[in-house]
Amino acid sequence: MARITVEDSLKVVPSRFSLVHVASKRARQILKGSTPLVETSNRAVVTSLREIASNQVRVATAEDIAREEKKKAKKKAAVMEKMVAAQAAEVEAKAAEEEAVTEAVTEETKEED
Repeated sequence: MARITVEDSLKVVPSRFSLVHVASKRARQILKGSTPLVETSNRAVVTSLREIASNQVRVATAEDIAREEKKKAKKKAAVMEKMVAAQAAEVEAKAAEEEAVTEAVTEETKEED
């Protein structure tokens, strides 16, 4: 790919607005030290356009974001469920211990009478 054009990138990204958003975000990542996904000696913006045109940079859709949020929520719910189960087991163990102590004290009291 000798020259990169916006049209090359628009084949991958559905709109110019999205293209500008994705390319600028990726260019900032490259400027901050992220490794480019394509080999080139161009500036960060052109490199980001090359990455987009070669389909190496993925554009997240609203469905992708919703799917990821749903996965995170499920994972968080599973962790919370485990924590609640552990706490319930701990409470049950303490209750059983207290009941055993109460029975022992009751038996001692009966024996003393």
